[in-house]
Amino acid sequence: MATTALSTLLPLMSLPHCLEPIQLQALRLACRRFCDDTGIWTEDLTAFDTVASQAAYTLTPGYSNVVIRRVTNVEVGGGDWLEDRWSVSPAGVLTFDPAPTVGELAVVVTVVYTPEPECTLVVDWLASRWGEAIAAGAEAHLKRDPGRANDPVPWSDPTSAAVAEQRYQEGVGEAKMEVFTARQSGHKGVDMRIF
Repeated sequence: MATTALSTLLPLMSLPHCLEPIQLQALRLACRRFCDDTGIWTEDLTAFDTVASQAAYTLTPGYSNVVIRRVTNVEVGGGDWLEDRWSVSPAGVLTFDPAPTVGELAVVVTVVYTPEPECTLVVDWLASRWGEAIAAGAEAHLKRDPGRANDPVPWSDPTSAAVAEQRYQEGVGEAKMEVFTARQSGHKGVDMRIF
């Protein structure tokens, strides 16, 4: 997937007198926070094949400067495997228990990504769809900082920090709803019970 620089979100922030490197750092923190708070950046890793009797497989992210926050689904040979049949170590090693007895079964692993602290690029859709919420989170973070008593921060503004935080939280709520509804079939019905 194509990527976009986080710096493209700078115009969405209103922080006069704040240096650009400080704003970029706040954007990186807000982007990580947004991905952690929502789980919105979910993708399938490149499929790989099982090896007969091999239990452990190292997962490789599809991007640089990202961390696999968690694995949400593992499909082996076209069927979902329940979580009691696999685990993932903090180092990103997927271990099957028991190990597959057959080789050359396609394994598709669905993961949730979080950008690393030093990331400067994110996937296009994250910046275009959720950029306003991420920028609001960065703005709220910076405007909450009063600085030191003898060296106050000129962009500190608790009132507008609260407004920006509200915009961020609204984006988080909307993103969580999208994540939730993406996991639903869409075919819902209500059966009336007679009491």
